[in-house]
Amino acid sequence: MLMDVRGAFAYIKTRKDVDQKKLISFGHSLGDAKSIAALGQKSVKGLRAVVSLAGFASYRDMACTVGGDIGADLVSDDHSARDFVGKLSPVPLMIVHGQNDKVVPIGQGEILFKNAKGPKSFFKVEKGGHNNALTMNDGAYQKKVLAWLDEVLK
Repeated sequence: MLMDVRGAFAYIKTRKDVDQKKLISFGHSLGDAKSIAALGQKSVKGLRAVVSLAGFASYRDMACTVGGDIGADLVSDDHSARDFVGKLSPVPLMIVHGQNDKVVPIGQGEILFKNAKGPKSFFKVEKGGHNNALTMNDGAYQKKVLAWLDEVLK
């Protein structure tokens, strides 16, 4: 999946209709973990913001959450987002995580935030779950994300 992230940005670079100076990475869950690792390993020219929605910091932690010690023994933390999120700086990072996420515990988002360097923001969505954090309260957090993006893209 790291190659998928790199491939997506390579494709975007071929698009004449995309402002190459205002690129954004928006990742959700596993896609977010892979995006953070790929972008932390190799920066993308023109990347202006990274949005992490319900992302996780550690594959082993998540495997343990789902499958206990046996699950944790099946995976490694190679390319875990927690090891690369700090390398995104100075690109602004926003982490959005539902406080009631039953798939990826909010503690995973908190680890990402702790390991990230600035500029960074963390929106904790009260009563938000894994897939509905941006649509809660008539899209209040969606509006916050869009306002944040407007600000960082100025």
